[in-house]
Amino acid sequence: AALPHTITIDMHRTAVVSALVYRPRAGSSNGRVGEYGISVSADGQNWGAPVATGTLADDATAKTLGFAPTGARFVRLTAVTEAGNRGPWTSAAEIDLLGDPGTPAATVDLSRAGWTATASDEETTGENGRAANV
Repeated sequence: AALPHTITIDMHRTAVVSALVYRPRAGSSNGRVGEYGISVSADGQNWGAPVATGTLADDATAKTLGFAPTGARFVRLTAVTEAGNRGPWTSAAEIDLLGDPGTPAATVDLSRAGWTATASDEETTGENGRAANV
C-alpha cells in the first residue's frame, strides 16, 4: 500500500513515555523510515497532534526520537516517506520505548512484557513480516 504507513504499540497499561527507539532492519536499506511522526493516545482512538516529527538519515543506525514525557497507553510511529525514496515500503527491525527521564533510573527502556503491535500494512506473502514480530 502507498505511504504513509503506521505501527501502533499498545502497552496495555499507561506509562510515561519520553522517546521511541527505531532500529532499521539489517541487510537491506529498503523501507528505512524517512520523514516520520510520533503520536500518543490514552485510548487508541483519540491521537491529537504528533508529539514529535522529523526526518531520519538513510542509514542502519538506531534512532532515538525524543519528545516531552507524556503519559500514554498507545504510541504510534507514522512513516510519511521512505528514507531513500526507493519505493513504497516501511520496515523496522525493532521498536523500543523509553520511560520517564525524571526517574532515579534516568531514561530506561520500558518493559515490553504484554505489549502488542499492529500495522497499517504487513508483508505476509514473501515472509512473516507481521507487526507482532517487532
